[in-house]
Amino acid sequence: MGGDILRVARATDQAPVLLDQSVGAARLEAAPDFKPTEKTVYMRAREQATDLGRKAANKASELKDKAAQKIEDMRSKSNESR
Repeated sequence: MGGDILRVARATDQAPVLLDQSVGAARLEAAPDFKPTEKTVYMRAREQATDLGRKAANKASELKDKAAQKIEDMRSKSNESR
């Protein structure tokens, strides 16, 4: 790369790319078609965060249901003792 360096930020959640100005427009237009062969640290962390978020939401729903059942049980016991 013999020319000046350009920093190109993409509109997606991908990292900015440093390019030589001599890179042609056709190559720049083809860049979005690039498919990485390995997952980046960011991609793995994002997937793990998504999985943990789903697990947390499921657990919260489960605990909410248990709490609602416990409240209902306490109400029915209170009504029986009257």
